[in-house]
Amino acid sequence: MRNILAIARTDLQVYLSDRGNIFGLIALPIIMTLFLGGVFTSGGTSQVRLDILDQDSSPAATQFIADLRAVNPALILCPADSGPDDGCSLGEAESLNVESSIERVRKGQTDGLLVIPAGYGTGLAAFETIRLPYHTASDMLTNDPALQSIQAVLQRVNGGVVAARVGEGLAESLDVPPAAEGGDSFGQAVYAQANTDRADPPVTVAYTQTEANQPQNQSDGFGQSVPGMATFFVVFSVLGAGMYGLVKERSQGTLPRLAVMPVRRADIIGGKILAYFSIGIVQFVIVFLVGLVVGVNFGHDVLALLLVMVAYTLCITALSFVLAPRMRNDSQISAMTTLLGMVMGALGGAWWPLDVAPQFMQLVGHLTPVAWAMDAFRQLFFFNGSLGDVLLPVGMLVAATAVLFVVGIRAFKFT
Repeated sequence: MRNILAIARTDLQVYLSDRGNIFGLIALPIIMTLFLGGVFTSGGTSQVRLDILDQDSSPAATQFIADLRAVNPALILCPADSGPDDGCSLGEAESLNVESSIERVRKGQTDGLLVIPAGYGTGLAAFETIRLPYHTASDMLTNDPALQSIQAVLQRVNGGVVAARVGEGLAESLDVPPAAEGGDSFGQAVYAQANTDRADPPVTVAYTQTEANQPQNQSDGFGQSVPGMATFFVVFSVLGAGMYGLVKERSQGTLPRLAVMPVRRADIIGGKILAYFSIGIVQFVIVFLVGLVVGVNFGHDVLALLLVMVAYTLCITALSFVLAPRMRNDSQISAMTTLLGMVMGALGGAWWPLDVAPQFMQLVGHLTPVAWAMDAFRQLFFFNGSLGDVLLPVGMLVAATAVLFVVGIRAFKFT
């Protein structure tokens, strides 16, 4: 064991003596993790801008706007909600018209334009059919929060009108005497009662989000970037260290000299494995410390987290032993490390969640160890998983590690 530790310590000292390796191990992963995490982190509650042109200014129009605010508090109703911070991006404009608002929709400065036409209030009181012009860049098949909110309010408004129309029809069929002069008709009485009742509807939805199914870090880009960049840079660090070290020592004659020393060859190989494995674990620790600083939730099962880190790092270490005997110079090593790192990172879900890719690409991605590691990390980070939830990906990584080590150690050459 002493020989294994001595060989590992020597290899680590050689690796850390290169400033480029230190930059790739510490600075670059931190920069990339913070950059991607910042890019994909949502900025809190999503808000939707909706331009409203009230050309009617009736109590009914005012009530419609109030109902719209109640249905979706995230809506910014422009220009009313612009405020001192210009939340509506109005700039110098103090008011809006149809043409300027349509242009704002085209430029993406607002999500939609709703026009409440003149005569809305009187038309509603007469139970007439009314069209509210709505302009948006979204098509009918696209999720449009502003349109959904408008339709929710219209369901309430239309419910009262339909009830009034039914009431008037019923009054006619029953020959109910018309209202006295100045009084409400039967239909108007029904409409008024419907509007009163809608303030306290008889059936509502009691919304509860089950905590067990609620993903953590779901709106936090660091929940993706921290494990993603850790797995991605472990590939670069371990493959680079393993292949460069083994090829360099072979070309410089270090390995042949070690082979003739009174040290078991198993100890030499064990020392190399320990050195490259340690680099991978250090890489994980560095990136995960960044996650700790920015507040990433790592889940509650530390043992499962460590098991995934160990299994994945061993797998990449074993891969370096498979590839090293086939490398002849630094150019080949650099090209192979970059190619494998970029391909496995992209296909395996290190850069973005793998579940956004087509099913076929998800299957291809799981030919890489990165995908299995990211599956495990997502269970732990996003769904508060435990050891039982990561046994499959860990088992796949361990199986791949065993196969790769058998192939790599058989191909290992001291000369």
